[in-house]
Order: sequence, then C-alpha cells, then structure tokens
Amino acid sequence: MTSARLLRYASFLAGFDYTVKFRKGLETQNVDCLYTAPVNQYCISADVSINDEVHQVCASAVFEISSENLIADAIIQGTEKYQELA
Repeated sequence: MTSARLLRYASFLAGFDYTVKFRKGLETQNVDCLYTAPVNQYCISADVSINDEVHQVCASAVFEISSENLIADAIIQGTEKYQELA
C-alpha cells in the first residue's frame, strides 16, 4: 500500500470508536478465506483514477501554456487581470 492510501485509511478509521483485541489464529480461522481470496485485477482503484485525472489536468495546463504565440505582451495582459500577480 502507498503511504497516501495508508494515511487516508487511518483518517477514515479515526472516525470510528473501536477497540482492537488480540485473538489467536486458531480462533480466527473463518477470516483466513478472505485474506487468501484472489484480488480482482480488473477493478480500477480510486488512486489510479485520481492519478489519471491529475495527469490529464497537468497535461492540458502544460499544453495551454506551451503555445508558440506566447509573447511578453500576452503575459503582461494576463497577469494584470489578477491582483496577486500584478
């Protein structure tokens, strides 16, 4: 698991009131089938879809910026619109 996914999972679990109790492996044999169950490889996780979306946004932003018609006057006009950039 990635560290970002672990942080989101920890944040999600923090919203619950629970107590962790140790149980011997002999007492938890019924959950072993879930642990060894095959993972569906065709399911796209949220991380993958978010990463794809971020990549598309960045690519479109770079494509818009890297135009051949970008000149100093256009940059000046664009930055005058925003008080923070002027």
